Order: sequence, then structure tokens, then C-alpha cells
Amino acid sequence: MFFADLSFTWAVPFVLRAFIKTGISEYLLARPATAEEIAGALKLDEEGVRRLLAFLEAKGLLEKEGASFRIKEAFKRYFDRNSPFFLLPYLERLDVFLDTWGRLDEFLKDKDKARKPKISFETFAKGLFPINWEVAWSLKGLVGRARRVLDVGCGSCVMSIPFAMDGAEVVGIDYPEVVEASSKWCVGRMGVRDRYSFICGDMFEVDWGKGYDLVILGNLLHSQPSKRVQTVFRKCRYALSEKGKVAVVEFVKGYGNMPYVFDIHMFIHTKSGRVYSADELKEIASKEQLEFYSCFCLDPARGIVALLFWG
Repeated sequence: MFFADLSFTWAVPFVLRAFIKTGISEYLLARPATAEEIAGALKLDEEGVRRLLAFLEAKGLLEKEGASFRIKEAFKRYFDRNSPFFLLPYLERLDVFLDTWGRLDEFLKDKDKARKPKISFETFAKGLFPINWEVAWSLKGLVGRARRVLDVGCGSCVMSIPFAMDGAEVVGIDYPEVVEASSKWCVGRMGVRDRYSFICGDMFEVDWGKGYDLVILGNLLHSQPSKRVQTVFRKCRYALSEKGKVAVVEFVKGYGNMPYVFDIHMFIHTKSGRVYSADELKEIASKEQLEFYSCFCLDPARGIVALLFWG
């Protein structure tokens, strides 16, 4: 198992990115084609195309009829540029992350002096939509219906869209540039724009409003130190209705390896962010009179957990 972790685990996202950026995915969305036809039309190396297609067929994304390949119906949305499920915004981060992780030793020696990457949060937020869609529906199944929802640090609104599709009125909070480039675009593409209103600004400075049945903190707390997490929980308590709930969706230590990997990622990419354990989050929430009542692992492969609190 140890050596399996060292063997090309990074290869799949690079293959997918090449599949999109060379135009192969767009070509196959329009028609089934052979490796020879694709290479000729797009002026690519035929043997390389053949190997890439064989890999994606083995992964189950493509199917083959005779010598022609096609994208399976269930995966077409991930290669459609007009869909919020389009994978390229997520895959475009590979160069940044490869650079920073490749310089982890520099960060360990002197984090303040290590060169920091510039990340577009608008693109970053949109890129997380397809990655977290199944998690969002698992959260919806766990929580049930909600009448009025607040999505804090909403980004692409992926965590709240399932509630909006079930009739909830949703208020999203995020920076203006994220709301304009990511939030509004995604909810529009998913057909729930009329269910949303937005509060633009820093979540620590803006007024969240009151009377929410559900406040969602989706993959948000790991970017903050514990004192700021407590502030977020305090604002949650004031924003909730009498019987309202807070749903924390996070990488949580104690659920597989990925939260510990992501903890290092936070060391590299934030000033003082970190991944918390369930007990740490419960303790911080309790200081703001939020009562823990449920914990459920939404994505065992990534260690993403939902912790639910009563207001």
C-alpha cells in the first residue's frame, strides 16, 4: 500500500486535462471517432491519442464500438464547457499545486519567504462544483428539507443547490467577484436562479441576516484558525431560527488519509488554516452554545464529513 501511494497517483488529472485541452473531448462530444480520425482532425500524435483513449476506456469514461470511441452518456456533462460540471476549471489548478507541493521543503524551512502562488478564487470556486456535487446531495439526504437556507462562503453554491431544487429560498454570502463569476453562473445553469439572493462581501464583516432554518458551512472552516472558526459559529447562532441547524461539511481528521494531506495543503496555501478533528469542531461550537447532534461521513474516500448542530 505504501508504494502504491508513490506510483503515478497524479496521472489521472493530467490525462483528463490533456483530453480537454487538446480538443479531443469536444471532438468526441460531437461524434464517435477513431484514434486515427481524431489525430488527423486535431493534428495530434496518433499513437499518443491511441494510448490516451485506451486509458480512458479502461477507466470507464469512454466506450468503444468497433474502432470508434465515444464518451459515455453519464460523463458528457464533465466535458461540456457550458455546464457547471465542466472539469477544466478544477484541472487548471494542477500547475499551481504541483509547483507549491514540489517546493514543500521551502515552506517547511521558512513559510513566510517561500514564493506564494496567485489563485483566482472565481475560477477556483467554479472548479469545485463537479467535485462536490455528490457530497452536496448526500448532505441534502442527511438534513432533509429546509425552508430558508444560508450558504456561507457559497462559491459555486454547490452545497445549497440541492435544497434550492427542493424549494428552499437560499441566501449566499461570498466576495463580489466570486458571486458574479461563479455563484450566479452556476445557479443559473442549474435552473434555480430565482431561488437565490446574495450578500456580497467578507463573511466576517457583512450582516448575515436572521431566521434561517439551515446554515451551511461547506468546506469553509479549514481556511481559518480556531478563533475565527469560533466567530463563524457565533454568527451562525445569531442567524438561525429558533429550531435552526448548522451543517458543517469538512475534511475531518480521523477519517482516512486525505484530511492529513489537506492539512499540509492548508499549511502551504493559507496563513493559519488547518484541518480539524470532529472533537475540536464540537468543542469550538459548544463555546457558542451550538449543540452537536449528528456526524456522518459523506465521502469516505476523501474524509469529508458532515457535522450537524442545533442552534
